[in-house]
Amino acid sequence: MRIWTTKTLGETFFPGKEFDLEIRSPNEIQSSFLHGAVPGDMALIDLPEDYIGFLALAKAKGIMGPFIFISPEPTIIEEQLKRYRALILDIQKNEISEIREVVNFIAQRYLERDTRPVSVHDTATEMAASEFKVYHAGVQVKDTSRIKQVLEYILRAEIPVIVSVSILEDGEPVTARGLCRMESLNDQEIVMHRFTPKVFSEIIRENTQIKLVLSHRDQNFDAVSTVLTTGTDSLRITVPDTLFEEKRRNIRVEPGRKNPVLLYILRKNERTTECRVVDISIDGLRFETGTELITGGVYGFTVVLPGERNTVLSYGKILYQLAAAGAYRYGVQLDIHPGDEERIAHYIMNREKEIASLLPRFITQKA
Repeated sequence: MRIWTTKTLGETFFPGKEFDLEIRSPNEIQSSFLHGAVPGDMALIDLPEDYIGFLALAKAKGIMGPFIFISPEPTIIEEQLKRYRALILDIQKNEISEIREVVNFIAQRYLERDTRPVSVHDTATEMAASEFKVYHAGVQVKDTSRIKQVLEYILRAEIPVIVSVSILEDGEPVTARGLCRMESLNDQEIVMHRFTPKVFSEIIRENTQIKLVLSHRDQNFDAVSTVLTTGTDSLRITVPDTLFEEKRRNIRVEPGRKNPVLLYILRKNERTTECRVVDISIDGLRFETGTELITGGVYGFTVVLPGERNTVLSYGKILYQLAAAGAYRYGVQLDIHPGDEERIAHYIMNREKEIASLLPRFITQKA
């Protein structure tokens, strides 16, 4: 476990050398953590202005903390911090020695957790870490000349780039997507412009990270870039240092809390099991349940989409299983009728519009 922090905070709260510290300047600590941290790492940083947004971005990358924010003044503690494994400590209310004791206790507990054997029922952090590895198990491109070749091809051919960020809906992170094109490219940065929807570039902050989906001939790549500066309809971003080959061809959306997608597992001589759908695409979905299923096994599924007459019957193959906190998360490849594919596609289209409608409310939060 690495602890990402600043020089001042590191010297104040970790005077010893028993922890692995990643020291960054106050101006770059947030972007460095989101770009370089891996699931299981810890953050000890000054309280960001948009700390919920920071936590949502970290969670979207599978990084579940712990996060400790140091505030110079009394701060209203939000209830939802618990789900992010985050804690705010203010130095007016608490003595430095007391905060140091708390910080070191938490760090020591997580360090001990990292050195123990992983059990079958592990924490949500380990589940997110495992799923992150599953998602990026494909080919990684780190060669700078190859990355430049892909980017130059997209620039010349004016191929649209999918940009995605994490925003909050009813306190839960969901993925918002937009389209844009490259305006210019050099060895250090890319300028993106012509955003659809136009408001998309206006919700993105400097020194945050965005995810890109890049299409190069018959290949798709995932990439992560840091936002350098923002404009009315443009962004200056860093050139990605790694491209991840994207195996998935279809967009996945997270169902809303108010209108969830319901999933029922049909098994012979067993009770029907209701599950929580994490996200869904035309040909697959991810769900959570306390029931253990067989990886590689084929099961009958009933998917109930929001609205009337939106029940889809399907068979599905379990692609992987991840265990955490007494529950399991599964990835499933669906085998469904073309007519039902159309129903799911229609739901995904409407859900994307629903998420896009949330974007204007984040413009004022950017200032």
